[in-house]
Parts: sequence; C-alpha cells; structure tokens
Amino acid sequence: MRIVDMEDMIEEAMKKSKTLRIAMLVGSWEEIVGKFYKVSEIIGVKENTLYVKVESSSYLHYMNGKKIEYIEKINKFLGNDYIKNIIFKIGKIDIEYKFQLEKMKKEFQEKREEKIVIPEKFEVENKSIEDSIKYLKRLSKNREKILLEKGYKRCIVCGSIFLGNTKICDKCRGIPIQTVINKN
Repeated sequence: MRIVDMEDMIEEAMKKSKTLRIAMLVGSWEEIVGKFYKVSEIIGVKENTLYVKVESSSYLHYMNGKKIEYIEKINKFLGNDYIKNIIFKIGKIDIEYKFQLEKMKKEFQEKREEKIVIPEKFEVENKSIEDSIKYLKRLSKNREKILLEKGYKRCIVCGSIFLGNTKICDKCRGIPIQTVINKN
C-alpha cells in the first residue's frame, strides 16, 4: 500500500469540498486580482459562479472587463474548471474582515516559517502501516499542542483547531468561508 503525499491529499480534498475551494480562493484572492484585492471581497460560489462584492461601479466595470483573465487564474490555481462565471456586485467591503484576514495570513506565514506545523520529512519509509499510522498520529498530536500554545483555539462544537477570537469556528457559526486548520 502506498502512502499518499500531501499534494495528492489536498487535490482530493478540493474535489470534494466546496468550502475548501472557497477558503483557498479567499487566501489567494490578492494574487488573482492584484491591487483590486483591497476593494473587492469574495461572497461565495454557487453553481460554478463566483460572486464578488466590489466597492464601486468604476471598480466593478474594470474587474468585469478582466473577468475572463480572473476565471483562467482561478481555475489554474484550483487545478480544475470549477469557476465558469464571475458576477460582481456593488457593496460595502468589510474592512474589519480584511484586517483580520491579513493578520491571520501573517500569523500563519510566521508559524510556517518557524516550521512548527509540519516537519520537513515524514519518517514512514521502511515502517509497517501500523507503525506509520502511530507515527503520523503522534505528529498530529504534537502539531495540535504547538498550535494551541501559539494561540489557536479548539472549537467547542466540532473540535476543529482554528485561528480566531471566538470559542466556535466559522463553519459552526454558519460563516461560509472558514479558516479551520485541523479537524479531529
């Protein structure tokens, strides 16, 4: 039996999870739209259509003209043709949410640079499946412990580990874009 690498696991999870695709899009929105990141915000996805809130009609007009380019970038990023259309709507951008998202991205990047989340090398070669599973379980527990020490929280409803100031993760609070890091 072959142990699947992380990239394959992420691809498989993205095929199954619309929420994960949305979270990946939110996290990479700045790379996709560039300077228009600050004046636009992803609302959600429904039936292969991405809905985006834009601050004003002039930004909406410009971004609408770049719609095909954005769709190509999104689908290339996601590795499949998940998005067929983008609908831009004028609305007020939640600045507090943008600041919180930027803070979480920065904190995640810092933690990633500290190499606390995932070790560089998994030591599962030449081990039995049972021993490999025990080893990966131990790594997962250590990772949870470190994340909790670094300020992450465990959701009191589902047990997910997330970054935030509440006791309940975004998914359990009914917020469509989640920032869940780990599930039990």
